[in-house]
Amino acid sequence: MARSVALMVLAVGLVGLVAGCTGGTTPNNDSDDQTAPIVAALSVAPRTIGAQGGDVAMSVTALDNDLVAGVVFSITQGATTRQLLGDLVDGKYVANFAAPTNATTTARVYDVAVSAHDPTGNESAELTSTFTVSGITSPPAGHP
Repeated sequence: MARSVALMVLAVGLVGLVAGCTGGTTPNNDSDDQTAPIVAALSVAPRTIGAQGGDVAMSVTALDNDLVAGVVFSITQGATTRQLLGDLVDGKYVANFAAPTNATTTARVYDVAVSAHDPTGNESAELTSTFTVSGITSPPAGHP
């Protein structure tokens, strides 16, 4: 009997620990929370797209000692930045970016930065990556 009770206490403790690490579903509402979320395992695919453009899938893991309130993916090319909110799907935050057509002969490199924040305003360090939209191929000289 004592062994069953000890195992039950251990199991409940582990569930609480896991819920605390992943954010659970209910924030602790601890206004003294000084711990920033952590983002890890940023994935950007594909890393190179043809000049016609196309969809780029991004995903990241975000954890907090309380609750991850949101994840933001920032995509920058030149002077333009677009921000997308990540959706929680199967334990990862995901977003898709529709990369536009590149009608120039020069490849365009896009910078991706992702960060997470918790309900008290603590923000993670950013993870970064890139992807490229190829330029169009010029026809050989003498061809229209």
